[in-house]
Amino acid sequence: MVPRVILVAGAVATATAAGFVTANSPAATQACRLTSVGKLHGHVSLTLNESATGVIPDTQHSITVSLSRKATNVSVHLAKQRSRVPGYYVFLGGSSGGSFAVDDTYAGEETSGTLTANGGPVRSLTAGLAGHPNTCLYQLAVSFWTRATFSGTLDGSRY
Repeated sequence: MVPRVILVAGAVATATAAGFVTANSPAATQACRLTSVGKLHGHVSLTLNESATGVIPDTQHSITVSLSRKATNVSVHLAKQRSRVPGYYVFLGGSSGGSFAVDDTYAGEETSGTLTANGGPVRSLTAGLAGHPNTCLYQLAVSFWTRATFSGTLDGSRY
């Protein structure tokens, strides 16, 4: 029998959407026994809303970037792997299905624009989970590729 875990958490996404989160696991809080589990299956929903402002390196121009990314109902299938770090557990595998949305914006002195996407993943997904049983905390990573549409200006040129 394979234990079923429902994973619902916030996440971060890099340029094309790798997600990471640290959270209390509903299954792990039952005595933090993920170290004795061989496989995990469940669904994950990820949301990221972050922004940053800073100076572009080697220029005097500043830019503001806002990331807004969401993944819903992504099926995750993970198998336990041997950890090279004593005391830690690691699960790796893939994920499939679900829906994804991207609504990123950026604004600078001569640049502004949006990056948008909606729908399912373009490529198969990868996923991983790692943690330590003494803390009952884990880190979940889900990555996906999706097609996005850009509109805006770069260095004064319209796209």
